[in-house]
Amino acid sequence: MPLDQYIRSFSHLRTYKDRKKWSSLTIYQAPHKPFLLLSIMDLIAQESITENFKELRYQDYQGEVMQGCMGRAESLYPQGVSS
Repeated sequence: MPLDQYIRSFSHLRTYKDRKKWSSLTIYQAPHKPFLLLSIMDLIAQESITENFKELRYQDYQGEVMQGCMGRAESLYPQGVSS
C-alpha cells in the first residue's frame, strides 16, 4: 500500500476520546490502536513477521518507543492510572 493510503487510513482510526481520561499529550485520545499498527509495520519492515500470525506484546513495544519518558509512559494511560 502506498504511503498516502496509510496516512489517509491512519487519520480515520476510531480511537477512544475522553478529555476527562486522556491528557493533551495524547490529544485526549487513547493511543493504543496507533501504537499497535505502528508496531506491526515495524516488525514487518524488520522481517520479524513472515507469517499471518504474530503474538504481540504491547508493553514491550511501548517501553522501547517511550524510553525517553523517565522510564515510564504515563502519558499513554488515562489520568489517574499508572503503568
